[in-house]
Amino acid sequence: LDYFKENYDGALVNMPFVNSPINITRVEVWVTNKTGTTNDTRNIVSFLDLGETNGNIYNTQFTLSNGGIYPDNNAANDMFESLTNQFNGIRDINEVNSILSSQIGIGFLNGQDYEKLERARKLNEQEYSIHPKLGYISLNQALNNDEVLAVSYQYTYKGETYQVGEFSTDGVTGQDALFLKLLKST
Repeated sequence: LDYFKENYDGALVNMPFVNSPINITRVEVWVTNKTGTTNDTRNIVSFLDLGETNGNIYNTQFTLSNGGIYPDNNAANDMFESLTNQFNGIRDINEVNSILSSQIGIGFLNGQDYEKLERARKLNEQEYSIHPKLGYISLNQALNNDEVLAVSYQYTYKGETYQVGEFSTDGVTGQDALFLKLLKST
């Protein structure tokens, strides 16, 4: 999301025209489930560095994969590939903390580098709005300090489609955790 933050002012130079090559076409927004609902809930693990480019990677274990020339996407750095190929068992929500804390040299901190949520709640489209060109989300209800906000999104850029995180329809099934982009931690 640093791409959107860094390009926000430039996209608004010629108001009311929004000068952005980005168009967000799909999004899922997930929050801490304080309501106790069982509809549209999933286990999630959200990561601060997922999809980051241009030197915005906070955990130095992960490096840029495409040289930072594209906006945020799962292939922007090698985190998503590492999570899906090297961290066996990380989709088991009960094993997340032990797997990430046992990896020597990574230095993952829960609440800073990642958040795990059991039965996170997916917001419906009436609970938020998104600006598809500027990449910002407005929630209709404020979050408490101890609540987590995470997203997955898909967008087009110069005719190509990119994605950050995983959607609930991407084939990750059952109790397996989805990997998402962390926007707000506890």
